[in-house]
Amino acid sequence: MSCNMELRKKILILLLFTSSVYKILAQNPSLEALKLKLTSSKNDSIRALILFELTEQESNDAVWPIYNDSLKKIVDSYQLKKISNQLSKQFRLYKAFTLTNQGYLYRIKGNVVKAIEVLQNALKIQEQINDTKHKVVSLENLALIYQGQGELNKALEYFTSCFNSRKLENDVNGMAFSLNNIAQVLEMQNKNDEALDYYLKSSKLFESINNPFGQSMALNNIGGFYNSKGDQQKALDYFIKALSYFELSQNQEGLFYALTNVGAIYQNQKLNNKAVSYYLKAFKIANVLKKPTMIRDISEKLRIAYFNTKQFESAFKFYELYIKMKDSIINEQNLKATLNAQLKYDYDKKEILIRSNFEKKQAEEKLKTDTQKKQKLIISIASGIGLVLLIIIITIVVISLKRSKRANGIIAKEKQRSEALLLNILPHEVAEELKQNGTAEAKHYNNVSILFTDFKGFTQLSESLTPAELIAELNYCFSSFDEIIVSHGLEKIKTIGDAYMAAGGLPAEDSQHAFKMVSAAIDIRNFMENYKAERKANGRKFFEIRIGVHSGEAVAGIVGTKKFAYDVWGDTVNTAARMESSGEVGKVNISEASYQLVKDIFNCEFRGSLEAKGKGKMNMYFVS
Repeated sequence: MSCNMELRKKILILLLFTSSVYKILAQNPSLEALKLKLTSSKNDSIRALILFELTEQESNDAVWPIYNDSLKKIVDSYQLKKISNQLSKQFRLYKAFTLTNQGYLYRIKGNVVKAIEVLQNALKIQEQINDTKHKVVSLENLALIYQGQGELNKALEYFTSCFNSRKLENDVNGMAFSLNNIAQVLEMQNKNDEALDYYLKSSKLFESINNPFGQSMALNNIGGFYNSKGDQQKALDYFIKALSYFELSQNQEGLFYALTNVGAIYQNQKLNNKAVSYYLKAFKIANVLKKPTMIRDISEKLRIAYFNTKQFESAFKFYELYIKMKDSIINEQNLKATLNAQLKYDYDKKEILIRSNFEKKQAEEKLKTDTQKKQKLIISIASGIGLVLLIIIITIVVISLKRSKRANGIIAKEKQRSEALLLNILPHEVAEELKQNGTAEAKHYNNVSILFTDFKGFTQLSESLTPAELIAELNYCFSSFDEIIVSHGLEKIKTIGDAYMAAGGLPAEDSQHAFKMVSAAIDIRNFMENYKAERKANGRKFFEIRIGVHSGEAVAGIVGTKKFAYDVWGDTVNTAARMESSGEVGKVNISEASYQLVKDIFNCEFRGSLEAKGKGKMNMYFVS
């Protein structure tokens, strides 16, 4: 299992806890009584208290936000009313409480800016009324936001503040969670000894209060820690311990990931039959939970394990299921990008396309009208004038037709120029769609590869060249990149300063997208090596290149309404950029996802699990 996957699963389990810090994990017997009391109560103060309790105690993430919204409405309606100081303080507590919950919801939906805003508002109130219990939850949500944004020092500061607050309150369970959170940040900062120390302290605290679920999470994270450091035996020992505690706590989601982790270790050790037995248990849980992403991930692992044991029929069955589930899962961010990119085009605003179509249509109509008029004129004149005059008129018509034909030829050439220009801006498929429909809708692609290149020390080098020299060098390099990209059947997307971006697998889907992209990356690298050697031999300055490739989902389409351009969006683009920035000069750096698609074709050197800005640790490979 890749380290990036490990981190994602750790955070998934962590979010499960932080979202429920002030909610019970099992259905509280008093919930039904509270619900009954809510329906019969007419007094707003009592209803607010009941809604507060329901929101705190309800563990169903589809239900408690409804209670939270109802509580917020009551609190907001009382803001302008005169109420007692005691009730005012209570309603301020409710207000901050609802803001904290809103902040959590904004955070998990990815609206970071709004989440920080409402959480900071909640903190102000909680500090004023000394609401330590809920203040910790606000701090923890802020810490998770900063952790997700890669601001690790800030995240560490907030997590440490949470721990100190819980220590003052003697909240051992909360302290254990805080220690686990601190450990994760330290691990992301590569402070491995400190991280392991905090993980172990967290585990001991959970053990001291007999919290099997907390203990299972801590042990699972310790296993992930050892696995990322390459100590598979220790990782396996901790994963198996975590497994027993997940079974004890009856947490099915945690149990799924623990089983998957154990299976992955056995698979890495070439013990594929053992891996299959654990994967099948995880697969059963994924089906019970009806989680598409779980079913997709475990199907892919079973496919590989069965293939390695030459059970090809079973491997094919899980491959079909993997494809089915993968196609059914649409990344929410990409979905938004798709909806936002449904651009409508009016023909009179499309300078290139409309000019040719309009001129052609106008010329055809004029030719048709002129011909009809002249034919009528000939008939009327021929009936009353002699043959000589008719011949003269026919001659005039022939000359006119020749002129019209010549005009049509000019229009056709202009049309060819316009279409050539259009194809220089857009891929052929997109240009055809735009010409036929007047619109070109953005599309979601499940499997594409994105390439980014960047020149090392470009800013410093540009200062030592004249503008003309700099543009000439860039043009020489990028023109050569264009030729390489086209030769491999890929699409150039754009250049941004000294950065170059290309994509494979779109707009026409291509199962060989990763192979073609890595091949193109190698050709670009080789071109730059020759370029460097030539410039160096002549005593001239030269660029040095970093290249990164990542494969995954993306959305592509046209942006703009006049000077429009074909572009690609999605997390795959961001990750490809991280592969480039995390690479080295003269190397092709690819992600785990791309490696899995090309590992049987290219020799790749495993670099380890490295920190990628905003992404956490990711497995990276150099294509050698």
